[in-house]
Amino acid sequence: MKKDKKEKKKVGIWLDHTVAHLIKLKKEKMVVENVFSGVESQLRYPGETATGTKLGKTRSTNKEHSKHEREQNQLHDYYKVLTGIIKKYDTIYLFGPSTAKKELMNWIRDKKQISGKTFILDSAEELTFNQMVAKVKATLGEG
Repeated sequence: MKKDKKEKKKVGIWLDHTVAHLIKLKKEKMVVENVFSGVESQLRYPGETATGTKLGKTRSTNKEHSKHEREQNQLHDYYKVLTGIIKKYDTIYLFGPSTAKKELMNWIRDKKQISGKTFILDSAEELTFNQMVAKVKATLGEG
């Protein structure tokens, strides 16, 4: 007997600003893929010293703007990669502890290849790998 409808592809993505864990449930197996953003906290390049002007007990620096721009560019590249992955799925479950899931949703809001997809957003703290898988299974079903 033929299936009338193509089976919907589902993926769960636990993400923060540094890494996304893609959890794909398929009939008998589970596939996990990690995507790293490249964003690091307290990023310091070799030879970089504290620069800026001392203003009383604080230090003012003109490098803050360039560091912020560098981080934003890394996040945009990260969201582009995730968007390319997401467009292959019909139902996407985004969960994690940070604002990254909402930022990703804002990033892809106007992308035509993403229209018609079902998104589920959920807050979740730091989870073990098994907890992530259990949460995806509970939300999306067995695949």
